[in-house]
Amino acid sequence: MQQDDYLMRQIEQMTQVLKALIGKLLGLKSENREEEIKKSTHEMLKEQLNTSIDELLTIPLEEITEFIVQKTGLVESNVELLAEILVLNARANTDNSEKISLFEMALELYHWSDIKSATFSLERQKHIQEIEDQLK
Repeated sequence: MQQDDYLMRQIEQMTQVLKALIGKLLGLKSENREEEIKKSTHEMLKEQLNTSIDELLTIPLEEITEFIVQKTGLVESNVELLAEILVLNARANTDNSEKISLFEMALELYHWSDIKSATFSLERQKHIQEIEDQLK
């Protein structure tokens, strides 16, 4: 029972960290936006998940969800938050191939979450459609 409470607190803390990063990324308005977004994302991923965008970009797309869930221990709802962070990074990125890779990775995470979820999410479907539109 006590261990369950601890795990729930850990999950809630990770959710708050991911949401805070999303808020920070959405609030960045400076001219050097891409660099700030990369730096903020890198710091959070290294500190909280012991990984980085660069490391994620080296993983084959078909293995990305397994890597994220096993290495970081993220739960389903947090996988969706990570996908949102990847989308924000993709939108700010000027390197077209990296942008596409980030969108594809986020799409893969959303699809995985869609399969694993016991509930249908209009929000998730909206995100999937937006990414698919970006990739066209």
